[in-house]
Amino acid sequence: MWKLALYFVCGAVDFGQDGIEHSIPIVTFYLPGINNQAGDSMNILVAEPESYSKKCIDILAQIGKVTAKKMKRGELLSRIKDFEVLVIRVESRVDRELIDRAKKLKIIGVAATGLDHVDIDYAQRRGIKVVSLKGER
Repeated sequence: MWKLALYFVCGAVDFGQDGIEHSIPIVTFYLPGINNQAGDSMNILVAEPESYSKKCIDILAQIGKVTAKKMKRGELLSRIKDFEVLVIRVESRVDRELIDRAKKLKIIGVAATGLDHVDIDYAQRRGIKVVSLKGER
């Protein structure tokens, strides 16, 4: 069972891959209703890696296999089917089209308080947890 969940940057300072200061103490959201098969590892897509420090991505790597790659919309639509967790900030649009292609997706982690770019209602109807700096949805 996955006991976890997502680590978000949200307080002190660290330098991201882009050389810009990013916050780092970690906020952990535990999602007890998320299960996996014994021995499975989560596939985590960090779709806006320039917004995260290496330290944050390393922490995510402790709980699953991380792909940290900025993708154009077409590539994201074709590859999202392989991931259980999607970590974004504000640039990636998570709409019905993306959610419908995300057959394995269990968690959408948004390291922001605004959620206008995520179709929260549709995600929830599909059994996908949406977690943000506002709290679990």
